[in-house]
Amino acid sequence: MERLALGTILGLVLVTAAGMGFGLLLTLVHLRWQPLHELDVAIVDGLNYLVADNDILVRALTAVTDLGGTGMLLWVVTVGAVWLLIRRQPRLAACAVITALGALVLNGVVKALVGRLRPVVDFPVAATTGTSFPSGHSMGSLVSYGVLLLIFLPVVRRSARWLFASLVGVVVVAVGFSRMALGVHFLSDVIAGWLLGLLWLGITAIAFRRWGRAPGVEVAPLSSGLAPEAESELRPVPRRHPPTLPHPWRGSAELVTAWVLLLGLLYGAGLLVSADSEGPVPLAWDHAVVTWLADHRTALLDTFNSYASRIGSTRGVVAAALVMGPLALAITRSWRPVLFLTVVLVGEVTLFLATTDNPPTTDGPRLSPCPGA
Repeated sequence: MERLALGTILGLVLVTAAGMGFGLLLTLVHLRWQPLHELDVAIVDGLNYLVADNDILVRALTAVTDLGGTGMLLWVVTVGAVWLLIRRQPRLAACAVITALGALVLNGVVKALVGRLRPVVDFPVAATTGTSFPSGHSMGSLVSYGVLLLIFLPVVRRSARWLFASLVGVVVVAVGFSRMALGVHFLSDVIAGWLLGLLWLGITAIAFRRWGRAPGVEVAPLSSGLAPEAESELRPVPRRHPPTLPHPWRGSAELVTAWVLLLGLLYGAGLLVSADSEGPVPLAWDHAVVTWLADHRTALLDTFNSYASRIGSTRGVVAAALVMGPLALAITRSWRPVLFLTVVLVGEVTLFLATTDNPPTTDGPRLSPCPGA
């Protein structure tokens, strides 16, 4: 009981401190306090000067900032909520959705009320719209990844919980830093996003832990997760389960053998179809099909093909696998579907890289693009 009371008091103190810190920042920004403004501008300008001429660093920062984007967070929370529904945990699924969507709405409302303009840097490397205070990426990443951490914390060993919490913290901090380095947010925007996100996450976590509880029922410390009693259903696979790969060495040898055989078949087929125009018939037939399709292109078909190409691209296939894998794991309670998808994706990518080469530049006929494409 003493540990429970201490944990509750510390949680309330943390939530209260986050609320007071956000209120203070909001007041200073509203009053346009000069020392804070000068610090914000100096940090954004300094980071912009460091990254503007480094394309690789800009791409890396863009990839990091995408982890806190609305699309990524909605995808993560949706997959997590569907996973929980499959495991018959509607309360936890509702908690994840309400917490994430509530943060999105709350951030938008505060942005509209404050109306702070985004930074203006000398060398823009990222384009975005909307107002600046507080940072939506910072708040959204803390709330979305934080609520999923709290939900799945019961299945993590106590000794490893700090590791997962640290990983989430690193992601949240990296997203916030990337927003400043890309020149789209001030430091005060990022800190305000973290504080408001921590406040909202704390309020929803406290409310959920008391939602539907019978009077007098003891509430476990938050360090045990939102619903420690659901540990068996939240566990990806049972504690005792058949081996995912009964004979790993033999299975690995069979996979390598199949990969080598497929590589030989693809290489041979590539040599056959890459001959010049006077070569074998398959090349002429292949070229005739492509030419016929190009001659019958329309704007409507181009639009359809554009979406179809995105679905079949590497990014689309990986995104689909990252959805199918967790859901298959939730249904089957086995790692075998995840292993299957991983082997298929790794095999496809490595075969593609091993058999593909940069095509040489030729002076032959080219297919003309569709007008208006």
